Amino acid sequence: SPGLRPSNQDFQVSVLLEGAGEPVQTQATSGPDGVWNATVTLPEVSGEVNLTTWIMRAGPLGVSLAGATDVTKDRTPVTLVVDANPPLLGPLTANTPGGPRPADNNIWPQNRLLPISVEVSDAEALGGALFLHYWRQGIDDFDGDGIADPEEYTALREVTPMKATGTLLIDFRAIDLYGNGEGGRVSLFVTGTDLAGHEVVGGGGPGVDSDMAT
Repeated sequence: SPGLRPSNQDFQVSVLLEGAGEPVQTQATSGPDGVWNATVTLPEVSGEVNLTTWIMRAGPLGVSLAGATDVTKDRTPVTLVVDANPPLLGPLTANTPGGPRPADNNIWPQNRLLPISVEVSDAEALGGALFLHYWRQGIDDFDGDGIADPEEYTALREVTPMKATGTLLIDFRAIDLYGNGEGGRVSLFVTGTDLAGHEVVGGGGPGVDSDMAT
């Protein structure tokens, strides 16, 4: 009847997974008011899969189905993109008037802003945030021990284009080095994720022995 929803005893839904080898059918759990849920195991390799649902049984189990009709109008499969691979980072580069140069082992005057870029590659989908963490020895070494401690880093945030694929160049805001001192070191590393939540690979970590560039 219009406006009414079946109880959990009055219907059974099934979910079909296709596109990852042999089709796999999963029986859903029926709940009150027409609600149902199912746990479907997706493949561990990248690619596209299709999910299709339909009502296997309309009416109480073991009772004649006379008068119970499935009037589902749309059986179009839902296509999911499985992302099994993390994004990969290229080397950090410093942007100069003559073009990009490797940021690692680079010498930069403290009276000029330091613009940093990084290449990120993902075959499935970007869309997550990237964070450039930086430590300036003459400014951020709060305890004065000359060590780039994790809590002494500052982070710049940039968001990669939603669902973009391939290799992209991400430009971060320039870093102010004024006051870092002559010969003061700058430590850089990158963290972040793609749209699926995979952490970037090759970003380094805190400390001049673990970072991407110093």
